[in-house]
Amino acid sequence: MISLLIFLLILSLLVFIHEFGHFVMAKRAGMNVEEFGFGFPPRLFGIQKQNGKWKLVGGRTVEDKTSTVYSINWIFAGGFVRITGENAETKAANSFIHKPWLSKFLVVVAGVVMNVVLAFFLFWLAFVTGSQVGASEKAGISGNLTGDVKVIVFNVVPNSPASKAGLRSGDEIINIDGKTFGDSPEVSMYVKENAGKPLKFHIGRGNHTEDLTVMSDQVPPEGRGPTGISLAVTGKVKYEVAKGFIQAARATYIGLVQIPVGLYQVISSGIGFDAVGGPVRIYEETSKISNQSGLSGLIPFAAILSLNLAFLNILPIPALDGGRLLFLIIEGLRRKKNKPELEQYANAIGFLLLIGLVILVTIKDIIR
Repeated sequence: MISLLIFLLILSLLVFIHEFGHFVMAKRAGMNVEEFGFGFPPRLFGIQKQNGKWKLVGGRTVEDKTSTVYSINWIFAGGFVRITGENAETKAANSFIHKPWLSKFLVVVAGVVMNVVLAFFLFWLAFVTGSQVGASEKAGISGNLTGDVKVIVFNVVPNSPASKAGLRSGDEIINIDGKTFGDSPEVSMYVKENAGKPLKFHIGRGNHTEDLTVMSDQVPPEGRGPTGISLAVTGKVKYEVAKGFIQAARATYIGLVQIPVGLYQVISSGIGFDAVGGPVRIYEETSKISNQSGLSGLIPFAAILSLNLAFLNILPIPALDGGRLLFLIIEGLRRKKNKPELEQYANAIGFLLLIGLVILVTIKDIIR
């Protein structure tokens, strides 16, 4: 129950901050915001400024659409912002559809930008408070890790020897062929020196250990090592405030780069749908990190989720911010407003397809 509550809190924070970006930019652009809510309807209660005074509006329909309703809603997961003219034709001058192109562009991208900013802040918070973090070999912070330092599998290339042997991202490497290691470069060196040989990985996964034999490649494909894994180390890291900003910026950049790289590897390998994880898998990871590391592990984990949410939303898919951005770019190139009906149909179809995908992924994760 506690793990579920933590999962919902993290999810709500990420979505709420995303919608807060849209809300603030819409207000600054002079657009009329009908409602800004925490959670999803039905409405529990809300407040609205009427005739210069704040009034409780409850769950009923609000007739005055010119003053923003700030609401708390029953479905405790995320938030939303309702901007006049965002999804329908209207004659109101302060609506989304009648504002300049640049204003609309800034409103659309504001949510994604806020998720990146949140990730940066959470990374910084993790670094300056001494949180449990994971550092890839390229992150440049592994040498500053202290405490219970562990070498873990950061990523597994699909269809590689490690993937075929059953290694997974997040597995702790306890030893290989009985040899223990203090850092990820030591593991990499040992694997390269023994390329072409079967390597016996003794790993920790969750609350148990396993032995997996990886048949490493003597001559691996270009861009991949003998086993097909990238490594990271986990431990506690703490920086001074100023240095924390630098490391947070680096972690944010690396995270943004690795997401499309990982997506490309999934697509190019043909593994596709099997590599996709939905709410159930995110919940599982949240529960595992919460049990193993507590708050010190959840802070950087939330930062990574925030970056993933930003990347997902900027994809040019109808119903997502990226799809809306694509329509704006088309509008800018044509120098003519798109037909609202066309965008509505595209967004409706995109939304149904996304819901269908989420359902399929959820079913797959439950079966797994």
